[in-house]
Amino acid sequence: MKAAAVAILLLQLTLAPSRAEPSSSLSEASCVEIVPRSNLTMCLTAYASQGTTCAIMSPCMHKDPSQLWIRRSYAGNVDSHGLDAFELVNTGSQLALQHYVDAFITLGTVGEQPGEQPDLNSSLWTRQAVSHNYYTLRSYDQPNLVVTWVSSELPCMGSYSHGEINQEWAFINSDVTELSELQHEVLLLVGVPLLIIKSVIRNYTNAMNAAAAAAIILVLQFAAPAMETKASELPSYCAAQFVPRANLTMCVTGLSQGIVVMSRCIRDDPQQLWSRSSRAGYRDPDGRDAFVIINLWSRLALQHGHESGSEISCGSVQRVNSSLWTMASASRSYVTLRSYDNPELVLDIVHGDWTHGGVRENSFLIAHPYNHQENEQWAFINSVC
Repeated sequence: MKAAAVAILLLQLTLAPSRAEPSSSLSEASCVEIVPRSNLTMCLTAYASQGTTCAIMSPCMHKDPSQLWIRRSYAGNVDSHGLDAFELVNTGSQLALQHYVDAFITLGTVGEQPGEQPDLNSSLWTRQAVSHNYYTLRSYDQPNLVVTWVSSELPCMGSYSHGEINQEWAFINSDVTELSELQHEVLLLVGVPLLIIKSVIRNYTNAMNAAAAAAIILVLQFAAPAMETKASELPSYCAAQFVPRANLTMCVTGLSQGIVVMSRCIRDDPQQLWSRSSRAGYRDPDGRDAFVIINLWSRLALQHGHESGSEISCGSVQRVNSSLWTMASASRSYVTLRSYDNPELVLDIVHGDWTHGGVRENSFLIAHPYNHQENEQWAFINSVC
């Protein structure tokens, strides 16, 4: 159980895009991991062995040099869309990521095309933001060609198609200082050497099998407790993400116009950070203290309806009854979040149980009678105080 807990923590540290972005200066920038939006457990990896060099996808291993890339900008090189060009150099092999039309992505000497005359353009890339946290990784001389990855295949160049999440990438800063004090405490508390956990997961690195990686995560998330202090111990002035037991990589996210959905956890994303504020004198029929849950980005309160199936949204905290929640323990590490005026209704993800396909990107939340399902049990993680 302890080993599984550390593994989940390792995944959280690895998967969530950092608050810091690599520098755009000409000098060496921060090391980053590059992960696809379609599967945040997989990292772009340099494979160089026995004369074969190429880019592959493999399960993320925190601080693995083959998965760490340095972004080096080239002053004055701007593509037809006005985007600055840069190289991506792998820290382990010291080779540059290179692109070719309709081909798998390769590695080569910086600024050169292997076996041919030096071709700087093959090593130059640009990136274009497609959302707050994700980018397309584009060929410098043919911006419509972007890095594309289909599960269980090698990454390759493909024509850009708007909305394709297998063409959208996050750049995750791998600075070791990203470990919070609380995360260090968790590692010390469970008392399992991190190298043991890394070696267990590393056995799957060369398999290039997304299904195997998903199976590991599925086993771990049911075996492991939440990676933070118990929700009941979280100070009300802290903000935290909260995730369902059914999928610890998905966070409750507050969007514009009061919409609330599930989306991939992005560390320190204010739309996924929520603070609890107690309301003195308010207690539900079972004697539990009531509180409001405020989104850090919108400053609106998480609100529930009063009937089964009513959709969860964000709104003004002045709507007291709709904004009040209570908390009840569901297990040693997870809680249920209950409607203040109707404790039988809990925060639930629509069709988020495994029978209906599990928690997915953009799943909605509702108030629903408690059925002891994992999509109704929550943990607070990555607190910011």
